[in-house]
Amino acid sequence: GHKEGFAKPDFDDSKWQTMALPQPWERAGLNKDGVMWYRKTVQLPEGWAGQKLKLSLGPIDDGDTTYVNNKQVGKTEPYIQNAWQRERTYNVSADLTKDGKLTLAVRVVDTAGGGGVYGKPEPLPLTRAAGQGDPVSLAGDWKYFFAHEINARNRPVRPPAKPFGPDHPHSPAGL
Repeated sequence: GHKEGFAKPDFDDSKWQTMALPQPWERAGLNKDGVMWYRKTVQLPEGWAGQKLKLSLGPIDDGDTTYVNNKQVGKTEPYIQNAWQRERTYNVSADLTKDGKLTLAVRVVDTAGGGGVYGKPEPLPLTRAAGQGDPVSLAGDWKYFFAHEINARNRPVRPPAKPFGPDHPHSPAGL
């Protein structure tokens, strides 16, 4: 997806499908592991242009690289301990918000079990770093493209996972 420019604001994602987030992609019928790209364009509220923002995506299973207007703003490697449980909150610099429009692109790597941007159904908030004003909800429809499947033949070695409870998306009850 990097060579194709999936994180660029002017990338044409009109042929991509749509998925409501947050939810594991298995709930949307994609029962495979691999690399998924998500995209969403957001018009900022009046007065937010040129402001520092905080992007909160909740937990992502397993790892992610997150971009705003084609600039990487955060990354969580899939193999760090409990990566799938970590809340993703990334800072967005003021120079990326100057046009009042943001193109968010999230590259997710899922190595096994449930995958994607999941979590509680509350809105995924985009807020001003200074905490002023109501948050912008990022929950809802995002464009997506499944870029690469990982299967038993090409699955990287993963450290042993700790057991998880029935509410986790990897558990059969969580799907």
